Amino acid sequence: MSKQLVLSGLAGMLACAGVASAQTSLISFTYSDLAASYVNGGTMATRIFQSNAVAIAGGLQTGGDVSRIDISPNQTANFLTGFRAGATAANVNITMNIDTVITPLGGNNTILATGTVTLTDDDGDQIVGTISGRWTDLGAGFDSFQGLITSASINALAGGDNTHFNGLGSGPPNSFVYAGLPLTGLTGSLVELQLTPGIFFDANFGAGNNVSSQASGILVPTPGTLGLIGLGALAGCRRRRRA
Repeated sequence: MSKQLVLSGLAGMLACAGVASAQTSLISFTYSDLAASYVNGGTMATRIFQSNAVAIAGGLQTGGDVSRIDISPNQTANFLTGFRAGATAANVNITMNIDTVITPLGGNNTILATGTVTLTDDDGDQIVGTISGRWTDLGAGFDSFQGLITSASINALAGGDNTHFNGLGSGPPNSFVYAGLPLTGLTGSLVELQLTPGIFFDANFGAGNNVSSQASGILVPTPGTLGLIGLGALAGCRRRRRA
């Protein structure tokens, strides 16, 4: 799959999803070359999609970053390409249960999905949220997911640095500070794109971890938490740093 096409599609969808909340965005994230897989069960409970960070010899090498963008300059935790090959707790997991009913919408087949997203930093802190949305068959084998993230929280787990979300593989600061952030009550959006020719959640895929999936999202404060923080104005879209 053309990574340029994938990232271009993600950027466009994320821009559309984030327009309404651009001035109050707190956290943004993007990961490329997640390994996607799907088990085609008989019910929604057994129809399970996953995408995970991997470092497969001769295969997919996940990379990404997570940024705090309500402050200037932005602070970024970088996860360089192939970071899962090292001794680190850093990881990504997106898990969804896929509905059994395909619904035509806007000329494309779509299917509902619900699940969770978990981003883990170098020493085990996690950003966790519930996701709900819709996969769309874009044609030419491309599948896109667009959905909401709700009930999201930042969980500083015991051990390590519990004041920052920490990246790895590059020099300091390579992290963002939690001070001033609401750690609960976050919401946002998630987009994901992948290529599965001839399959739109009607057969297993991902055996051998050869399906590359790209995911991006933003997190914002819910209205009830807006008064708890001072939000800096964003001059424009930040430039992604990639290995």
